[in-house]
Amino acid sequence: YFVSIFFLCTVFAVGYLYSTSKSALSVVNGPVVHNGKADLRLWALQDVLPLNGEWQVFCNILDGRNLSRPTVSIQPPYKIVNMPRLWNYGGTCPNRDGTFSGMGRATYRVVLYLPAHTPIISLQIPQILSASAIWIDGYKIANAGHVAAQPQDEIAKTPLTQFITLEPEQHIVTLAVEVSNHFHFEGGMSAPILIGTRDNLEKSREYRLVFDTGVFAALLILAFYIAAFGLTTQSSGWGWLLVLVISLSVRLGCTSGVFAQMFPSLSTSVLFRIEYLSIYVPWPIYFRLLAVMFPGHLHRLAGNLITAFAISGCLLSISTPVYIFTQFRDATVLFLIISAFYYVWCVSVAIYNREYGADVLGIGVVIFLFCVLHDGLMYSHWLSGIDVAPLGGLLLLLFHIIVLGQRFVKTLHKVKVLSSSLAALNNSLEGQVEERTYQLEQTITELHRAKELAEKEAVNKDRFLAHLSHEVRTPLNAIFGMTTLLLRDNPSEEQRRRLDLMKFSGAGLVRLLDDILEMSRLEAGRVKIAQKPFDLSLLCQKFADLMAERCHQVGLAFTYTFDVLPSLVMGDPDRIQQLLGNVTDNAIKFTKNGSIRFVVRATMHASQEWSVVFELTNSGPGIPPPVLGMLFQEFVRGPETDILPGSGLGLAIVKRLATAMGGQVSLDNIAGGSRFTFTLPVRDLESEPVTHIVEKSLPRLGLRILLVEDTPENRLVMQDMLATFEMHITIAESGQKARELIENTYFDVMLLDMVLPDISGEEIAHYVTNHFNTTIASMPIIAVTANVIESDILRYHAVGIEHIVAKPVVLDELLKAISEVCGTALVNQGGSVVQEADLIAAGLPIFLQACQECHNALYMALETTDYDCIRRVAHRIRGSARTYGYEALGQLATIVEDGLREPSTIYDLSEAKCLLSELDRTLRQNETL
Repeated sequence: YFVSIFFLCTVFAVGYLYSTSKSALSVVNGPVVHNGKADLRLWALQDVLPLNGEWQVFCNILDGRNLSRPTVSIQPPYKIVNMPRLWNYGGTCPNRDGTFSGMGRATYRVVLYLPAHTPIISLQIPQILSASAIWIDGYKIANAGHVAAQPQDEIAKTPLTQFITLEPEQHIVTLAVEVSNHFHFEGGMSAPILIGTRDNLEKSREYRLVFDTGVFAALLILAFYIAAFGLTTQSSGWGWLLVLVISLSVRLGCTSGVFAQMFPSLSTSVLFRIEYLSIYVPWPIYFRLLAVMFPGHLHRLAGNLITAFAISGCLLSISTPVYIFTQFRDATVLFLIISAFYYVWCVSVAIYNREYGADVLGIGVVIFLFCVLHDGLMYSHWLSGIDVAPLGGLLLLLFHIIVLGQRFVKTLHKVKVLSSSLAALNNSLEGQVEERTYQLEQTITELHRAKELAEKEAVNKDRFLAHLSHEVRTPLNAIFGMTTLLLRDNPSEEQRRRLDLMKFSGAGLVRLLDDILEMSRLEAGRVKIAQKPFDLSLLCQKFADLMAERCHQVGLAFTYTFDVLPSLVMGDPDRIQQLLGNVTDNAIKFTKNGSIRFVVRATMHASQEWSVVFELTNSGPGIPPPVLGMLFQEFVRGPETDILPGSGLGLAIVKRLATAMGGQVSLDNIAGGSRFTFTLPVRDLESEPVTHIVEKSLPRLGLRILLVEDTPENRLVMQDMLATFEMHITIAESGQKARELIENTYFDVMLLDMVLPDISGEEIAHYVTNHFNTTIASMPIIAVTANVIESDILRYHAVGIEHIVAKPVVLDELLKAISEVCGTALVNQGGSVVQEADLIAAGLPIFLQACQECHNALYMALETTDYDCIRRVAHRIRGSARTYGYEALGQLATIVEDGLREPSTIYDLSEAKCLLSELDRTLRQNETL
């Protein structure tokens, strides 16, 4: 559709071009002006006369007013010059050195003798470079720009055509034309002034305007078509073609006067620059277009030269005055002609090589070359006529579109064929995808089913382990507790032997439970490796002492050797002892007689980085090779071991613990036994400050403890264990009883069994930690339970329980937990409680600092009657005052806190003031500290 419109517009423009050429035939040729006079009294008015011939020219004079008066007697100096003529080519006004140039000023004069009874006659003034003024009989009739003798005073204006209508019934007309040029390199009049009736003159102008408008419209339609079509393709040829069309449209707009009429505010200088830019830009663009259409037939060197010349011309047109860059017009025309011949040669080569569309495009290139040659000769004044380069470019673009359209259709056909093949392939692939998708869905369904089954089994396993741990540890707690209490009552040797055997058997059962739970945590990845400083030498020495004692008990020899070890390192000492303990159990179990050797070597690899190797060698029977590689697997035991105790989990736990700590383990046979090796990387902390670690601590005396336990034997054991430390123990057999006691009595700590007959331990802990009374909410809770798997511990932490003691209860662990939440009494190396003087010396400055803070806070609280702040201060003081020997201060704090336990109580502040006075007295007694 667009190609059809484009072709019709082209035919329309060609028709008007033919009409223009026919109208020009009615112009009478030959000179009509002789010695400054034109006798037109015998003129036939249907003709258009060019005022060619001998005009009077007054060089370097601008005096049209006087020279156009009929009564003025004209005297030399003036010259008779054949018109039209440009100043550059001699015969008009020479320079002082006798040469001719386009710069200067002059006045042209002619007297017209018109026939009698003439109708309205008009003059058509051609383009005059660069400013002009028209005078008739002493009056200025028209002007273009402003003529001036000096360049700075001149205003250039070069319209294509001006019309001047003469007064009717005028028989003699004196015409003077003032011309000045300091703008363009060519000056003067390049075309004759025409005289005729207005209708005849307007008809010729209209023909040219219609022609230019038709070509301009065709170019715009073509640009729209190319832009719309180019968006749907991936070829860069359409983009270059669009730029080429825009350049030709801009040039036609400048040469036809369309831009001057559409944008009257544009200066002549700007219009000239745009025109010359539109001449330079298309040529490298056309090179790129041909390179896209016929790759391999153009030369890069030629393209670089054309581009360099075009860029130079563009820079010259932008940065220099008009009279400078217009001097290169002839060189530009020559460049265009050479480039056109080069393009014709490239297209000819493409035709010879049978490139698709080259023959059609060759016709357009030849037509365009002819138009470029015609316009080049016309601009060089070798020919006269109209500018046909836009029409040639239009036809060239038409052939380009035909070729590109044919290529597009051909490509579209290939795309259709490929689309059909692709559709067939797609259908085949869809069938395969559907089949594979069905198989994948089946596999995913089976995986989901297996996952759900595995998760269900994991939940069941955790539930089973939890029930197993609770059901076994609960009676073991009573057995262990009773055994411990009986051993403290100085039994006989036979009784002690039986009690030790009972305790040893119970410990074996506990170890079995611990191994099962530990393996479950390792498999789930829930074991956390601590990173804390410890004394590696001390750990190895204690372990060696323990092994020596155990080996002595079973009649085995024990030796050990240590390298120089770093004293303070970073790691998890508990896990290291657990790992070495499991290996030791195996070594002692399978060595009937002989010896066990323990070796520790250390090697420094980098600054503070050590590699520690633990070796445990025994003189047992060794390990059969078929079993050696499987002993680190779960439930794998060596031959002839069925009669020996064990679960087959010890070495599997060792392997997983070593990997979790970043180490490696190995087991191999040596001459006379077997050897276990454990390699562990550690970081040396000897250069860092060491904090003294208190190895053993006991809770302070006189604590009030709420024991929530439903099993009678466990209650009895716990009471007997804690009675030695003067603790006041209150028993709650159920969760409801515990709630009642909490509401009415103050307790320092709660020992809570997590499985109760009426209310769970978690509900009680949640009730306490979220109580509206902050004293109750701040009461520490220690869980004493047999449910100690990872999921249980996480639930305990979620309700605010931070300390857990596992059943069966070990007295040292219970005392340690109570000490951490309620305060400690320091113990010396012998195990006895430190005297009051030692206690004050160790922690009195810190206690006095706390007293000072409490004194300040209590003083402000009394000023503002802040009961809550008074209660918090009292609670802080009561926990530590008695520990440091200030019994009176502790009693006062207890009275104040108990009195403020209920927030609605109207409290007498006299007791709080007494507490403030006691704090002040305590601080004054210790002013030196």
